[in-house]
Amino acid sequence: MACLQWVLLEQRSHPNLRWLVHVPNGGKRPKGEAGKLKAMGTKPGYPDLTLPRPCRLWRGLAIELKSPDGRVSPEQIDWLNAFLEDGWLVAVCRSLDEFIAVVRLYLTNTPMSSASKVLWQARHTSAKEIRRAARA
Repeated sequence: MACLQWVLLEQRSHPNLRWLVHVPNGGKRPKGEAGKLKAMGTKPGYPDLTLPRPCRLWRGLAIELKSPDGRVSPEQIDWLNAFLEDGWLVAVCRSLDEFIAVVRLYLTNTPMSSASKVLWQARHTSAKEIRRAARA
């Protein structure tokens, strides 16, 4: 929720952020509700936040939110790779600082350097790498 609160504060300066959306795929649900969502097209692994709008360099933004110890599932990696191949900026964010750094990369049209290509990889993503990539 802190990520979306920050987005609301930044929307005046960056109107494109109004298109950032959360897809509530995760969480515990009763079997009936889970089955209904699956029948409606819910797919496992879809990123938590997507911004399906181009921002010059990037075709969109896809972010998976994880706790500091959270693991990225194979399905999540597949989705992130698909978005990456389509020219989206993708990331796994484990803190508000990481989230802000990634959104700023998107908004400033910062090219993906070799350092920032690891942003989405769960086993390599750290706050230090995110900040380094944002400065690169």
